Amino acid sequence: MHLREQNPRGRKQNSSTYDLNYKGCTSCFACKRIGGQSYGICAMKDELTPVLKKMEEADAFIPGAPIYFGDVTGEMRSFLERLLFQYLVWSKIMGHMCTIYNCNI
Repeated sequence: MHLREQNPRGRKQNSSTYDLNYKGCTSCFACKRIGGQSYGICAMKDELTPVLKKMEEADAFIPGAPIYFGDVTGEMRSFLERLLFQYLVWSKIMGHMCTIYNCNI
């Protein structure tokens, strides 16, 4: 997966996450606990953490990965879980949309 992000000075940066040691969301829900230390931010700390922080500061980014068996790669799926799930907090989505998810419980 390659990321191209653009900073305020207009420079572009290519990054690859394939060599990083990280995994997808573990559903710890630390990013969902209102008033918690990690509310709205992924609580997992690994080699993906600085990449997510850098992407938060970017104006735009374009993720890319090959398609195997009609879907994105496992690495891309893990990356997207960590990137997107942390931002789906109740105070930010209440009144704007309804989110339904299943934790297989």
